[in-house]
Amino acid sequence: MTIGENIKKYRQELKLTQKQLGEIIGISQQQIAQYESGKRTPKIETLAKISHALNVSIGDLDLNYSYMLQDQEDAVSLITQLKQFIEDISNMDITEEIKQENILKANELIKITYELIKTIDSAKESDQKRKHLLEEKRILKNDIQKAEQDIEDMCLSVFRQLNLDGQEKAIAYTADLAKIPEYRKDIE
Repeated sequence: MTIGENIKKYRQELKLTQKQLGEIIGISQQQIAQYESGKRTPKIETLAKISHALNVSIGDLDLNYSYMLQDQEDAVSLITQLKQFIEDISNMDITEEIKQENILKANELIKITYELIKTIDSAKESDQKRKHLLEEKRILKNDIQKAEQDIEDMCLSVFRQLNLDGQEKAIAYTADLAKIPEYRKDIE
């Protein structure tokens, strides 16, 4: 699936309109529509905002991290070009001072670019951890919903065993319990 298809899929799972998603992240409904249709591709910063709004990882939207991989490829290419520049400038017929100044600048850029590569690796690793945590959260939520459904089914089963008088008493007791704050869900 494309990034746009994934945005649409997760947006619809949350029952959000394009307009609502746009409002959450501060962009227009039209931009969301263009992302989903594939007419435009969101910048990585926007993709990060979208992933947070949809409660998914960037990797859920961009399955093979094409953004980050492209940035890494560009960084590696830049390092290669800078190393070639250093080699070329060393052989030029210019003053030693200019050579050293340019070599220092190139080496500084190489250092910064290596840091960018490390940052991208770290971001991918962090996103994978977030994806794992979100999956654990989803599993836990499903487990809680199943446990709540089991409790409801058990209560209903017991309730059905009661005669009409017993059912009326059970309803009255339950209504009384619901008035006590320590037994209410919304008070917790």
